[in-house]
Amino acid sequence: MSLFRWLASTRLRLLIASLVTAGVVAAVTGPMAQFLRYESRSVVTNMLILLGYAFLVLGAATLLAILVGDLWFPGRWRERVILGRRVAPIDASEADDPIKALRAQKSYFLQFSALVAVFVGLAVFAFQKGTGFSLEESYQRTTLRSDSVEPKLELVSELGEQRRDDRVPQALEILDSVWRDETQPLEVRRAALTALGQVGDYLSDAVDRWREQGRRTSWQGETLTGLRASLAPALRKFHETAPPSLRAYVTYVLGAIHDDESRALFLNDLKAFPDESSDEHRTALLALGVARQLEALPDVAALANDGKERDDDTFALLAWVARELMFTFQRYYQKTDEDDIPEEMRAAAERLWRYYGEVAATGAAERRCTAAVVLTQARDVRLREVLFRAFDAPGAGEIICGYARVTAVTGTVRTLGEDGQELRQRLIDALALVSLGDDVVTRWARDRLMHVSDDSENVRYLLNDLLAKLGQPKVTGTPVPRETPKPEPEPEPDAGAAAEVAPDAGAAAEVAPDAGAEEPAPDAVPDAPSAKATQNSPTDGAPAP
Repeated sequence: MSLFRWLASTRLRLLIASLVTAGVVAAVTGPMAQFLRYESRSVVTNMLILLGYAFLVLGAATLLAILVGDLWFPGRWRERVILGRRVAPIDASEADDPIKALRAQKSYFLQFSALVAVFVGLAVFAFQKGTGFSLEESYQRTTLRSDSVEPKLELVSELGEQRRDDRVPQALEILDSVWRDETQPLEVRRAALTALGQVGDYLSDAVDRWREQGRRTSWQGETLTGLRASLAPALRKFHETAPPSLRAYVTYVLGAIHDDESRALFLNDLKAFPDESSDEHRTALLALGVARQLEALPDVAALANDGKERDDDTFALLAWVARELMFTFQRYYQKTDEDDIPEEMRAAAERLWRYYGEVAATGAAERRCTAAVVLTQARDVRLREVLFRAFDAPGAGEIICGYARVTAVTGTVRTLGEDGQELRQRLIDALALVSLGDDVVTRWARDRLMHVSDDSENVRYLLNDLLAKLGQPKVTGTPVPRETPKPEPEPEPDAGAAAEVAPDAGAAAEVAPDAGAEEPAPDAVPDAPSAKATQNSPTDGAPAP
């Protein structure tokens, strides 16, 4: 006889076995969950332990189901179905009842299976609720404790891409533990800091979007607040003694979580690492833009106007930072009277858009495109003349822009512009934003469309697109050459003055020897030129010599 049948041979044994196995399950659950979550270093070991635990739960659930079936199902069900004995299912007194006879012959297999499933489900539910165990979390933590670097890097990268409210907190907890763990390889700690920055950047951007829509609370905001409170102090402290290979990554995370207390740290790094190609300098600059710290606007304006020659990567990075801070400036002061804006901030913003306006008009093609993107965030009505100049600058109509990549040690973190967009289209977009409530741009566009005939059809389309964005009707038809004002004609001398000039006929003859020419009557006045002729030709209607 098998052990299982021996345990089920009597109801007492079945009861004792059910209680013992249920107790064993309850006793091993907690320690097993702790071991799998915090100590195991092998995924294979985890699977073997979980497989044994599953068999234990299944055995306990089966014994409990048999016990309940023995009490519930009629016709000596345990003896007939479980033990396989040949027994009379009902007493002779009940044999005449066809319904009882039919029930006594049934195996109740489906009901028994349902009981087993219910008990297994209850065990799994109690396990998860009691321990908070997650198979996915167990796999992640075990992988990070293993000796293989590649699986760790893959896992950390996946955690940095989490965006759901039920996954982000767990991902942040694991990533936070990894970068603090000095036993982890440096490349794994760097990857964990990068992933933390990616998640923090997502949370910060989500909060900004919600604020623009008027929403004050969100799970992203709550998560970001908790992350900043728990992570920023530790990162600032670690930054002071961090290995050179981790320092820039710590800076990036502090910017990504918008830690206001780190602005001085970013500016100090810019001064401490003046080499603009260094990871420390580039990441400190990136952090100022990622954090959108408005107080850094004067520093960035001074940096842009320092006259240094920069490579394309550094120029794109600085331009992106300038755009982010100018966006923050506009959002913060958009409803503030001009006189109430701090002079330092107003001057810094003007220095930035004037600098990038000059680049948009005279720089290399790629940099003109990048500068045009920055100017879309200026939104200052005084910028219109700068944009007019850039629009009409030599070669502007031939430049097709791509997008500029903003890179740092963490990889490509941002892009500027759209691929395949014309430079003049970007300038039109900027003009549409600065001309709200001002009709100078409207007059400029309409004048170009009505009077300048050398523009291409595409330029005319862009100008009409600008008018449409401003709510103005489009201009159609063939342009008319611009009318040029003429000087007024000299006054005709009177007859007396003519007589003094030519007192005798001989003098007149000397002046006009051609006898065939007709002399005008002494009191005749030449016909006055028409207004149209006067406007079109500066010599039409002038008095004859």
